[in-house]
Amino acid sequence: MPDEIYNQQKGYVPVYISEHYKTIIIADHDAANLIIAKNSLDDIYNVFTVPSGKTLFLLLESVNPDLILLDMDMSDMDGCEIIGALKSCGKTAHIPLILLSAGIDPGCGKKVPGMGATDYIIKPFTGKLLAKRIEMHFQM
Repeated sequence: MPDEIYNQQKGYVPVYISEHYKTIIIADHDAANLIIAKNSLDDIYNVFTVPSGKTLFLLLESVNPDLILLDMDMSDMDGCEIIGALKSCGKTAHIPLILLSAGIDPGCGKKVPGMGATDYIIKPFTGKLLAKRIEMHFQM
């Protein structure tokens, strides 16, 4: 039986989530990044894309992901605000985060764990790079 997830335009819609694949949510305000990520990962993961922090939290009501890729520059919420909300909630605190940002400085690698994330990817990214980094994360 398919799960029901929230779609901004359609409300709640049934979606089939394969138990054989890990589930990833990609939250990014840039539609092009969402398309690249979805097209690159859809064959090997259950992939959900959301364009805002608000939509991310609505989706998390019905989907329990194995990983969240989070743009630090969301249109409606600051990335740090989203991380804080995720890490302070018992239901989402355990979910690993990989940050996506064009503005991460070279020394940020040392700060990422303190922010509540396991890794970061600098934008723009390619689908191949994204898939490889996620694969590396799941192998750890």
